[in-house]
Amino acid sequence: RRDTDEGSDEDFDKVIQDLVKSSGVPSGTRMKLRYEEMRIDWSRDFLHTVYVIDMKVLSDLISANILDKFDHKNLNLDVPAFANLNPSAENIAIVIFGILRPLINEHLDLQVRLYETPRNFVEYPHQLK
Repeated sequence: RRDTDEGSDEDFDKVIQDLVKSSGVPSGTRMKLRYEEMRIDWSRDFLHTVYVIDMKVLSDLISANILDKFDHKNLNLDVPAFANLNPSAENIAIVIFGILRPLINEHLDLQVRLYETPRNFVEYPHQLK
């Protein structure tokens, strides 16, 4: 965050880029966080979008609204959303999206990626804005 008007925007960008690059994470690296995947690109937009959502808040939302209701459950019998819906990976991702979307600020993109195996997953929606 820039709290002063001293120096140019280019100087500020260079300082931030040098700090981030010194961490050893190269441009274009995909960072997998527990519930989020973020792409790092060295651009001016990066400087304004590094902090997306507090991971504790996101973790609590997922824990209370998804994990507590879905984990170790017979989805057909124990989860009302699947009483008349096949709990395929695609449908589970759509239901999770429907639960989380109203709980996360609407100006933030949301995509659910659900892994069936390390190499097989579904994403909903398929493309972000």
